[in-house]
Amino acid sequence: MAGVVESQRLFTAEDAEERREKRRESVDEWAILDRVNDAWENWNECGGKCSKYFGALTVEVIRQALMENSVPVSARDVFIRGIPIEFDLLIPRHGATCLNSILYDPEDVIAVFEIKSSGLFDYNSKNRIEKCFEKVRQRNPKIFCGYVTLSERQSFHEKNFDENEWAYPLFWYRQLKGNELYESTGAWQKLLSKIHFCVESR
Repeated sequence: MAGVVESQRLFTAEDAEERREKRRESVDEWAILDRVNDAWENWNECGGKCSKYFGALTVEVIRQALMENSVPVSARDVFIRGIPIEFDLLIPRHGATCLNSILYDPEDVIAVFEIKSSGLFDYNSKNRIEKCFEKVRQRNPKIFCGYVTLSERQSFHEKNFDENEWAYPLFWYRQLKGNELYESTGAWQKLLSKIHFCVESR
């Protein structure tokens, strides 16, 4: 959503239903946040906390959101031939085939993504992702590599990422008087624009 008022919101139960109604037809970053939190609340009611579930959930919600924005995407947890790394998600070129629904040839891949639910917490994590992306580019330099996170601490991001780097945090996150405060970064629309450009270029 555009504008200063919509860019910063307290995530509270009181306005959750109003947000859902407004965004029922729109798959923007706020719709993604609502979907993740709805599913997380349902899990907590019956299963307790589980970080792996939260991570898998975030990937799947973002995957669904990309499809609803006319982006062709793979299944979750896929591989590129010659690279011994599991990728959260990738975008194949039109007409690409894959082995057993999980293995793609490098020439058939437009973009790959590392997706997190709550961002990175140290420089070593950023360095590990960079090394993974470098291995991808060695196999096919045309592949766009992106790190997408539902939320990130703004102070960490500004300290460790250049403005035009490959990171796309959808929200800045902080606690305020016991409430969770999410501020949209505008990265979702930038990511969609970048993806559509890459798809059209290939």
